[in-house]
Amino acid sequence: MDHPALGRILKQIDEHREELTKPENSMQSFVDSAMANAPDKPVENVGEFLSDEELNDREEFLKEQEAITEPSEELPEGQIEKVQEEDPYEEAIKQADLPIPEEVREYLDSEKEEYSFHSVYDLRDFFESNRSDFEEWAHPAIDSVLAAVKSITNGCKCKHEQRKRMVEDYYRSFVEQNQHTSLITKIKELLKTKKIKFYADEELFLEV
Repeated sequence: MDHPALGRILKQIDEHREELTKPENSMQSFVDSAMANAPDKPVENVGEFLSDEELNDREEFLKEQEAITEPSEELPEGQIEKVQEEDPYEEAIKQADLPIPEEVREYLDSEKEEYSFHSVYDLRDFFESNRSDFEEWAHPAIDSVLAAVKSITNGCKCKHEQRKRMVEDYYRSFVEQNQHTSLITKIKELLKTKKIKFYADEELFLEV
């Protein structure tokens, strides 16, 4: 035999052939033995095969799992549904409320050749942070974007992706329809940039 390991295995089988082929060592013998010792009916009391300590450990484990998966009873009324429908990406975006790193602040405050919005969430964050810097006439347009993004996590979770696509389509239309208005001019002024690129689904769809 060319393979040394396989050769050793075959040699061991050959040396113990007589022992391995005895009737009492056959697979059927093990099956018959297990069937003979099996109970006549399903065990109804788990205490028959688990100790009290094992049962207590299992009960503690189940309580811990319930505490992890079930909403807290201390949540305000109407808050449970919101927690269950929260979009993970949306939740990550909310971290924008954290203090902005100094190097990021310096970049935002400096003059730059271009600035990019990579999704409707980016535009939403910008409007939320700078709404007060826009004149009153621009507020309805800004609020429409904020309301559109908020609608993604409202309603039935089964239609979450559908609502998300609709808001992305609205985002495209909103930007394209306002590309020649003073709204875009004001955004450039606040960002201190000469050019803005708008992306959706990682694709550039407008550059102004």
